[in-house]
Amino acid sequence: MKTYIINMAKDVAKREQILAQLKDFPKDDVEIFEACEGRKLTEPELQYLGYLKFKQKYGTFGTLPAFGCSISHYSLYKKIAGGNDAALILEDDAILSENLYAKLQALHKYINTLHTAAIILLTPEFLYNKKDLFTISNNPSIQVAKVKSGCMTTGYIINAEAAKLFSAELFPIRYLADEWREFIKMGLSLYGVVPHMVSYSGELGEIGMSQIGQKKTILNKIHFFLGGIKAKTEYMLQSLKGYRISKRLW
Repeated sequence: MKTYIINMAKDVAKREQILAQLKDFPKDDVEIFEACEGRKLTEPELQYLGYLKFKQKYGTFGTLPAFGCSISHYSLYKKIAGGNDAALILEDDAILSENLYAKLQALHKYINTLHTAAIILLTPEFLYNKKDLFTISNNPSIQVAKVKSGCMTTGYIINAEAAKLFSAELFPIRYLADEWREFIKMGLSLYGVVPHMVSYSGELGEIGMSQIGQKKTILNKIHFFLGGIKAKTEYMLQSLKGYRISKRLW
């Protein structure tokens, strides 16, 4: 399975750090995919790519680095769509569990048996029903569940069908890269590994720093506060139905 690492050319230290974690992966199967640096896009490029509507949709979260992240994943989808095999996508700040390569072989075989657009999240912070957990036949130690919603694009496996779906549906760029709930509405089958296999440092990266650095109006603050209450209320209701959020590392 091809492994793509999304990395901006300027982030040399991150590139070296993630490559060091991939020492067990065949070198020929690992490729650095140069990420789009949102802040370097010209006005004509921003207009063509759809930044105005992206910014209107997400407000203070719709920063140029976030837009660049969405472009990077979309550009990689177009590349993967040209083949027939599933691929592993990692962002350069990913923290990998031990023996990840061996675990991925079973997931690779499983996703290639699916005849629909599918992604398997290797990261945490997704919502699933514990009743929906199942083991894959070629490795009963790995549990997978259908995902209702989630966030993060730090690490996931995508099949060619999903790459083709996204190539057709995600331009102009109008969604954050991890708008999984919206992508499910487009026909994506989204799965998650429980417990997850790819984690993250917890430190704010360039996207997070750009978002918290935005000047927020009173209306923005009210909207954010109400959104937080809505999310907590929704999770409480979902938990009564057996839904859980994946948090524990493999």
